[in-house]
Amino acid sequence: MIEVKDGQVVVTYTPGQWPVGVLTGHEGANGFFLEHVITFPGANAGDLVGMLSHGFQVARERKYAFVAFRIAKGYPTERKLTVAARWFGFTLYYEDDTMRHYVLHLEA
Repeated sequence: MIEVKDGQVVVTYTPGQWPVGVLTGHEGANGFFLEHVITFPGANAGDLVGMLSHGFQVARERKYAFVAFRIAKGYPTERKLTVAARWFGFTLYYEDDTMRHYVLHLEA
């Protein structure tokens, strides 16, 4: 399920009877800026991969040109998030003293 209101987007991932998580972000510049990846209690690593894959498919269906997000340097799960970003095909496009910014260009 996807909800869009005033450019804010919430994608609820429900592979079975109950939701296992949500992705939130906002629309802008013909793309999607991912802000939060939230898994609910009982979700596993496979659910996380499925939820992210589903979210990227929704982005393609909505004809976004890209998905972008940022990771704060020193964040407790920075390394895991960076590995996941690279696994999904994201590339680092900007870095400053506090953040790393990643983008995934979607096929038209």
